[in-house]
Amino acid sequence: MERTINFLKYKNWIFIFTWVFIAVLLVLTMLRGGFVWGIDFVGGHKIIASFEDKNVNEGVIRTLLKDFNPTVQQVGDPSKNEYIITTKLETADKNKDGVASTSTCLIKDDLLKRTLFEKYPLVSFVNIENGVDQDSYRITAQFKDSSANEASIKDALNAYNVTVQRSANQSINEYIIMASFTQKDKTGSQVAAGYIGQCGLEHLKLALGQKYSGVHIESEETVGPAIGEYLRKSAWKLTLMAIILMSIYLAFRFEFKYSVGGMVSLIHDMIISIAFCGVMGIEFDIQILAALLTLYGYSINDTIVIFDRIRETNQLKSKITFADVINKAITQTLSRTILTGVTTLFALLVLFLVGGEALHNFAFVMLFGIIIGTYSSVYVASPVVLWWEKWRSR
Repeated sequence: MERTINFLKYKNWIFIFTWVFIAVLLVLTMLRGGFVWGIDFVGGHKIIASFEDKNVNEGVIRTLLKDFNPTVQQVGDPSKNEYIITTKLETADKNKDGVASTSTCLIKDDLLKRTLFEKYPLVSFVNIENGVDQDSYRITAQFKDSSANEASIKDALNAYNVTVQRSANQSINEYIIMASFTQKDKTGSQVAAGYIGQCGLEHLKLALGQKYSGVHIESEETVGPAIGEYLRKSAWKLTLMAIILMSIYLAFRFEFKYSVGGMVSLIHDMIISIAFCGVMGIEFDIQILAALLTLYGYSINDTIVIFDRIRETNQLKSKITFADVINKAITQTLSRTILTGVTTLFALLVLFLVGGEALHNFAFVMLFGIIIGTYSSVYVASPVVLWWEKWRSR
């Protein structure tokens, strides 16, 4: 005789524990300061940079750019030493005059150095000091590029008021650059031209260039705050729409009671997975949204398999109760559920362990979600169908 496991024996206690667990996760998320939004939803910068220095690696770049709190991932051919670096938008703190502070925006001397980096990637700065006033600088720079000379350097910096002369050290290609960053307004008075609103991305590139000669910026892009806000709202709408459409499908595919069970199960999976991201401090970005929607499909697929077996068993016109029908259906599909879940977990475990930082959070959320999705198919969706059937039969 086939043995049937009584999965619904403690359904009330398990259901209460489930929603208490969700409440605890949400409270812990709020205590941590809420959800951590990635650059896709709050705005930020992404650059792809290659380094001639072979000692550069992901850890070194993260240490160098720790003030930017970056995500770093090596891509492409390892011999090219190429990395994707993403950071969030910096908040430009402004003084009482509305001018952005130096912690967020490049000032003129930074822009001058950046201009040199773009023209001569192998330039290195030996010394930088103030000139006769606060808006002038004396910069000593060495150029590995033999084509660099006084005329070419001055031509590269033609947007700035500079003078260039060869240093006393004749053995190396070293030059002294005198730069003045004051200009006259229309009335003839002296005004500082320090801040010009080049923020975030330029600071990031400059920090890399100052530390490593021979860094090449292959591409760069910025997601503005308005786009980030739009994407965040779209993500919530997309998730809600997916739940509604799947519920409608279940109502037509089976019966309404199965639609209710599937919908409650999906809401459970979405809430608990999102709360898990909040507790673990995982940045919510496009990748995490993709993971959630993938889990959404995986979970409902497992639930549908159980629902199909429940319907088939219930049509046999046997004398067993509907609760026994559900227990029997879950038992009969248990081996399939375990095999599917375990093989999926193996694949995700490989991504989690060797997929690199860019796939780490995606795989982590998927690993958690696969377990939760399997659990909800048995202990959330099925009990809801039973309760709905009892309520309708009264």
